[in-house]
Amino acid sequence: MQISIEHLWKQKKILNDAGQLTELTILSDISIEFCGTCIQMILGPSGSGKTTLLRLLNKLESPSRGKILYNGNDMNSIPPRELRKEVGMVFQSPSLFRGTIFENVSYGPNLFKQEMSREQVKQLLKIVDLDGIELNRDVDNLSLGQQQRVSFARALANQPKVLLLDEPTSALDPSSANNILDLIKRINQELGISIIMVTHIMEHAKKLPMIYVYLLKGRSLKREKQPPFSSSLKPKLPESLSKENCKWITCR
Repeated sequence: MQISIEHLWKQKKILNDAGQLTELTILSDISIEFCGTCIQMILGPSGSGKTTLLRLLNKLESPSRGKILYNGNDMNSIPPRELRKEVGMVFQSPSLFRGTIFENVSYGPNLFKQEMSREQVKQLLKIVDLDGIELNRDVDNLSLGQQQRVSFARALANQPKVLLLDEPTSALDPSSANNILDLIKRINQELGISIIMVTHIMEHAKKLPMIYVYLLKGRSLKREKQPPFSSSLKPKLPESLSKENCKWITCR
């Protein structure tokens, strides 16, 4: 797997306090490459553009300028449905539709006219630690942690090469969050799926063996092993985030 970002900009039109239309720069001239089957973390404070970057990698948004390549192919040339079969995404809040567990998990393959058997769905649920749960159970009757696990199972049903995870633990209680972190590690190590994950919770970041990318609002792009800003602005990262596994990226 290889995702290459080349001179990427994302800007949006917004109304300022005076009611005038102005342009807000969210991401500024970013160039970076995600590759291999490791877990790669996008860190940064709220408002730094982390979620926007992830949405761009799934074609939920389009770049204002620049280019994103997936395995050497321009993402603009890949139909969204085809891309999302290989590049799955799990959101901060479980993005399930009304219906049963079986209907939610089998939804993706059904789009490609690939019917899933109940046994296949049970195997996916076993992977996400929902072994033995009733397939006809309505997702509205599940706990938030269980719903997030169903979201993972639904993403895995398409047999993706990459999983994009947008703050998948931030809405969960500590116990459920730790369980999801263990699940993410197993998905990566046992299934060989590349993980690109966004978080602002450093305690969660240091629990996973990852390569780190850091986004900081208000600065031009720079790639260094050391942060390109003063010590007073330097984010307080855990000691486990060593210089060797951290790429410092800043964006507007």
